Amino acid sequence: MRNAFLALIIILLVVGTTFASECDTPEKTAKTYLRYDLQGARLGSDVSANIDKLMTENRFEPAWDVTTVVTGYEIKSIKQKGQRAVVNILFKNAWQAATTFNPEHIKDELKEIRLKKIRGCWKVAPPFYQPHLYSDSLISHLEKLIKSDDKTGPKDWLEYTQSELNSVLQYRKAQQGHAADRQ
Repeated sequence: MRNAFLALIIILLVVGTTFASECDTPEKTAKTYLRYDLQGARLGSDVSANIDKLMTENRFEPAWDVTTVVTGYEIKSIKQKGQRAVVNILFKNAWQAATTFNPEHIKDELKEIRLKKIRGCWKVAPPFYQPHLYSDSLISHLEKLIKSDDKTGPKDWLEYTQSELNSVLQYRKAQQGHAADRQ
């Protein structure tokens, strides 16, 4: 019994320390938030458990009609004033996936992540920008949607989703081509 109690305390300390380290500075919170966002954690409540812990005031995001696909990001600046902070992020090779793929629409994009310190922990605060993610994350998400709606979904929805998937695949192919050209 004593060993089980000791094990529970150790687990709670490890979990608490891990989460605390993610939110003890604006930079760490922003990087953790971006990691989850780029992996698709903002695409639905079934995958949002980790990112929800980093947010304040809006524990559940709205359904997003637009997502932006990127190849990466760079933190440009962090400005902190008291209990508030703003992290400026440059998303690289940003393209809105809800549009038909056009290489001319790919451009770097500057966004802000606003943070608020609550009980010693930095949390992401509104306004929230639409999800930004890697192409592989969005491809997996769209394939899952198509597979789950394959037999029951409205035909126009399935066609739209398949069209979006095809555009994201074109984006990924174009980005892989650019990466090969730079080497």
